[in-house]
Amino acid sequence: MWPFSKPKSTANTDKAVSNQVLNPFTEVQVLAAHKDIVHVLKAASTDMVLSGDDTGLIHAWNVREARLISRLQGHTRRITACCALNGDTVVSAASDRTVRFWDLRSGECLKVIEGLTSSIRAIVNVDHNIVACVGPDITLYDYAGTLLQTVLRPDACQEDLTTALTIQGGRLLTASIETVELFNWEKAVAARDTDPNPSETAIVTTNLSESHPHTGSIACLEAIGSAAFAVATTSGVVLLWSTHSNVAPYRSWKLPASAGSVDGMHKRDEASVEFSIGALKAIGRSLLAVAVRTDVYIYNLGTCQLVNKISSAHEASIYHLACLAQDRLLVTGAEDSLLQLWSLAHYFPEAKDDWSPTQAAIALLESDLMTASVSSSTATGSTSTRTDRRDAPAPLSVGALAGHTASITGLVVCNNHMLVSASADGALHVWKNGAWKWRYANIITDHMLQREPALG
Repeated sequence: MWPFSKPKSTANTDKAVSNQVLNPFTEVQVLAAHKDIVHVLKAASTDMVLSGDDTGLIHAWNVREARLISRLQGHTRRITACCALNGDTVVSAASDRTVRFWDLRSGECLKVIEGLTSSIRAIVNVDHNIVACVGPDITLYDYAGTLLQTVLRPDACQEDLTTALTIQGGRLLTASIETVELFNWEKAVAARDTDPNPSETAIVTTNLSESHPHTGSIACLEAIGSAAFAVATTSGVVLLWSTHSNVAPYRSWKLPASAGSVDGMHKRDEASVEFSIGALKAIGRSLLAVAVRTDVYIYNLGTCQLVNKISSAHEASIYHLACLAQDRLLVTGAEDSLLQLWSLAHYFPEAKDDWSPTQAAIALLESDLMTASVSSSTATGSTSTRTDRRDAPAPLSVGALAGHTASITGLVVCNNHMLVSASADGALHVWKNGAWKWRYANIITDHMLQREPALG
């Protein structure tokens, strides 16, 4: 059964879209407990997020109820990373070079780890009772904050690690601005069980950038399902890597030189052009969105060909991408304080060949994919896309979410259809898919579909 119903034909759709008739987010709640820039925003569960600011304060929120759960206060400088380990424990790091373990409900600090040589930049929950803190090195702790393992990095890797994600096979993928590194934490755990001094066991990361050299600094890292990941560099190259036992790049492409130009001026030496890549986002199983300054490029992962481009999506650089409605809706967040919404519904197989992007977007609004009760694991829509058409239309703008007064600093999706955004203005905005059935019946019907014949 298709998740899309058949839409009626539309008239004056450009005007309707410009008036945000297709914007599904009709309700916003503002959470304004922070007094400084929110630098970190992380989803902790279906309805919970963690926000950390410039002063070292962390808030745990129930976003469905717009309720502050707890205030985690103890860090003295900017929050750099945080992670919910389970329903009861949070681990955080800050520029004060400490890591803290917290009781989520009471806000009590359970343990402080001091004496770090540099700030932790990423925290990843790698197992049911193991958390990895990533910075100048990789350290493994249990949920009580007990040190399990300190990981040695190759001598050639000088820069601090800035990001990390888990991949299949019990491995941790990390990146600095210069290198991509792989660490097998399952091997470290096995060594811990047999070594009397586990914290001194020499488990070393593998420098993938040494075995598979790339040009330019690492700009972004993005998982693509469980079998691959993408790396984008400042030279404009996007590499696709397999996560099978032999981790290696298997496809790559280079962004058009125009994407790296500054104020429309091209450098004479095309090889010297640098690309300001702000974010990557996998769309379904076969598309990748690449944010470059104010534009978004959509690529086919199978052919490495450009499907289409959103030109001037924002008036300032884009650093945040998110998808919801099972990847049918793309959200972009930028330094201009806005969130922009883009329908990708016409890229999925439920959309008929003769449907326009607007017709596919309307059908998406009618579908179960837009109801808050449908999760990504139970939704009926396909994750495959149909972008073999050479004339594949660009993503369709379906509205903007305005309300922040400074740059967007974080964007997460909760419950598959609820957006939470953070900003340098210190506020969190919770954007909810409101009464779309009422809006569809009273606005779309009146202004877009009145007196239009149904498609045969």
